[in-house]
This record gives sequence, C-alpha cells and structure tokens, in this order.
Amino acid sequence: MPFLLTATFRPHISAMLALVTVLGASLVSAHGDEDMAHMGSTGTLPEEAKFFHWPEEPMGWALRVHIALCLIGFVALLPIALVMEMARHRYHPLVQLSGAVIGFSGIVFGWINGHLDNTYARFGWFMLCLLIAQTAANLAFATRVLKRSSVNEPVYRVIGLALLVFTYMAMVLGVIRYLNLCSQGHLGQCISHFARGSALIMGSVVFLVFMRVFGPIMLEIRRPPEFYVSLIMMTVGLIGTFTEHNFFQSVDNAQESWSHKDLQHTMIGISWFAGGLLGVLMTARSHPRFRTPIPSIIFIATGISMIIHQQDLIMSSHVHFFFGAAQ
Repeated sequence: MPFLLTATFRPHISAMLALVTVLGASLVSAHGDEDMAHMGSTGTLPEEAKFFHWPEEPMGWALRVHIALCLIGFVALLPIALVMEMARHRYHPLVQLSGAVIGFSGIVFGWINGHLDNTYARFGWFMLCLLIAQTAANLAFATRVLKRSSVNEPVYRVIGLALLVFTYMAMVLGVIRYLNLCSQGHLGQCISHFARGSALIMGSVVFLVFMRVFGPIMLEIRRPPEFYVSLIMMTVGLIGTFTEHNFFQSVDNAQESWSHKDLQHTMIGISWFAGGLLGVLMTARSHPRFRTPIPSIIFIATGISMIIHQQDLIMSSHVHFFFGAAQ
C-alpha cells in the first residue's frame, strides 16, 4: 500500500514540497500578529473597532417582519421546493408557490422599512427578478402551458440553484448593511474574507452532498471532485491576493502602507491560488477516481494559520480560532 501511494504521487512530490514550503512561510508570518494582540490587551480600543458596533436604534417592526418572512420563504420553503423538484414530487408546485409568495411579502416589508439607497436593497431587485422567473416557469409547468423538455427543465433547476446561492449572498449583504460593515476603507478586506469564508463553508457542504448523494453521477463528469474544488480555490485565492491590501483605495489614503496583516493575508491568497492551480493541473486529465491531497493541505494550513492569527479584539481572535479549528 505505501508503494502504491508513492507511485501515485511520485510525479507530483516536488510540486507538493514547493507548495508546503510556501504554506510554511505563510504560517510563520502569522506569529507577527501576537504583538498586535498585546497592544489590544492594554484596554485601549483600536480606532478601527469603533466602526463596528451594534446599531443604537432598535430594529423596527417592518424590518423584523422582513427578516422573518424572508427566512421562511427563501431559506426554508424554496430550498425544500428545489429538492422536491429534483425528486419530482407532486407537491413541488404548491411548495414553490408558497415560498415565492412569502418571500415576495418579505421583500415588500423591506421596502416599507425604507433605506432603499444601498447595495442590499438594489440586490433585492435582482432577487425579485429571479423569483418571478422561477414562479412563472413553475406555473407554466403546473398548468401544462409549457411542457417539460431537455432544454427548459435544466434551466428551471439552474434558476432554483442560483436563487439558493444568491439567497446566501443577500443574507451576508443584509448583515453588512445593518451593522455598517465594510466601510472606512475596509471594502477590499471584506470582499476577500467573505469570499474565502463562503468558499470554505459552501464548498465543504456541496462536496459532502455530492459525495454522499450523487456518488454514481460523479463518475460521469470525467474529472475528480478535487478538480472543481481546486478551481474554486484558485479563483478565491486570486481575489484574496488583490483585495486584502485595499487596492480599491486611492493612493493618497494613509492606509496604503503595507502592514504585517496585509502581508500575511496576501500570502494566504497566493497560497490558495498556487495550490488551486496545482490541483487543477494535477486533475485536469485524471480519472474521476483519482485523488489528490492538495486541497486538503491548503485547508489544513489555512486552519492552522487562522488558529494562531491573533487580532486586536479578543472576540475577533476567538472567531478566527474557532473557524480555523473547524477546518
């Protein structure tokens, strides 16, 4: 068995050693944050922490109803309807229509709450267009106005999957809008952190579901699952490389100077891009049963770096610790 493993990965051992070296450099650079943690323990609140606080104004009734209805419609009923569509359940049209009506009611209460001049509100119009398209197709199928075919049925399912992904994005945007995050020059870091965190969470869930539920189908896609995971990692790493240092700011901004956190975050982005690229090259022409440890090595190294990644605030350090330990 050891001989078989060595023979399998022998052509890629040198590339893996080079990748481990890069990851080791990123882990060593994480120790530089310990001094910043001690600065935060003196009792002085960092200046940047003043921008992240719970809103002083209480949440209005319209906003509460908006959140409740959107959770019921978009988070509960519409995903259930998507699963029922995959199983061709006869009650799928009723569940989808119920989720659409409740979700639309939640959007209306969001309009009643006001504050429509922001990214979250504008994203709501895009969600509404997807919801209308899905509901119209559902009613057309249910009333036999439009017959199911090999063309329109996959499109209908893709709309349902897209609505599920964009629902998660809308929830993230809602939290950002309510807590006034990603302001004061932190746009780039927000994009990078949310992209990497979302890739870890959603990628793990999707990978687990596909391996447990769609095992036979995975043999028909002609590539190993690690190919698609590596492709996502390469994309997220490219985003993280060019967003952690706030490349969206002007040159005159005082925060343009590189800090030790910028160096570490950028190094992690480069590691993700390099590891994802290596995984793509290793599995692009491989059999679906072929396995590569590259994504696992990247995830483990990222988790370790997050565990030892001390922050200015104790709560932020604990969040990084638990998130890294969960990997």
